[in-house]
Amino acid sequence: MKKWLFLACIVILAVCQMTFLDAFRFFGVKPDLLLIFCIISGLIFNFDLKWLLAGAALSGIFKDVFNVYAPGLNSVLFILIALLTAHISKKITLDSIPIQAGFTFCVCLLYNAVLRGIMAYMGNFISVGMFLRITILGSLYTALFFPVLFNLVQALEIEKADYES
Repeated sequence: MKKWLFLACIVILAVCQMTFLDAFRFFGVKPDLLLIFCIISGLIFNFDLKWLLAGAALSGIFKDVFNVYAPGLNSVLFILIALLTAHISKKITLDSIPIQAGFTFCVCLLYNAVLRGIMAYMGNFISVGMFLRITILGSLYTALFFPVLFNLVQALEIEKADYES
């Protein structure tokens, strides 16, 4: 995958996240494609740090554009998630899809809990039931959707050498 195709994937996923994915809502939550792609970037691309940060920041910016409650928060969290994922993938072997999906669930659970906690601190309170539904069910749904997006990215024949510059 060329660098421009990597950036095009982020734009396409952002459009799908905000439009087509509404048809896949389950109990009011939908999978987070941009977060999955951010995790995939940290897991398998192993490219230069500037490309990892640029992709994570661009994904976060796209998500922030459609989020009126906490502008800029997703950008920061996505960069932290990409760095954390890249660091963990160098220390621990995450080589099978079920393990990567489990890792995605843990990352999404942490992301949703931190995001909702920060939003509550800023005065955007939600009920405990809604918090648990978004945090647990949203993380599970995103993790279950991980293999679909992972296989699509693998089908694009990603080569690590394209990003090492």
